[in-house]
Amino acid sequence: MPKEAYEISKLALMEITFPSGYIALDESVEELEKIKTIKKVTTKYDDSSLWLYFESLPETNLCVPVTGFRQSDVLQQIPGSVKVYDFYDNSRLVIKHFDGKQIDECDICDNKCPPECGQ
Repeated sequence: MPKEAYEISKLALMEITFPSGYIALDESVEELEKIKTIKKVTTKYDDSSLWLYFESLPETNLCVPVTGFRQSDVLQQIPGSVKVYDFYDNSRLVIKHFDGKQIDECDICDNKCPPECGQ
């Protein structure tokens, strides 16, 4: 691996985007603000994204406790993602996608579907 792969970032950013219909839980944001390695926590896009700023990231795994909750039911949900990158060098990044709990049409109408639904 090139030497640059081992260099410690001077500023790293973790962008957590929740699946569609989910937002960050306020208590989760408050807990993140107490973690010493996290320098700043911001919510974006009506609380559907969290941005965590780090002066540097450890060379080992980092576990960040984040909780979101379903604000609205969404069919054909767009997955969430976690993107971690060096703020000054966007080529040093990793992205992981994840799904929320999938629902079907009958979950939205609480199984009281109108006759034209056919369910």
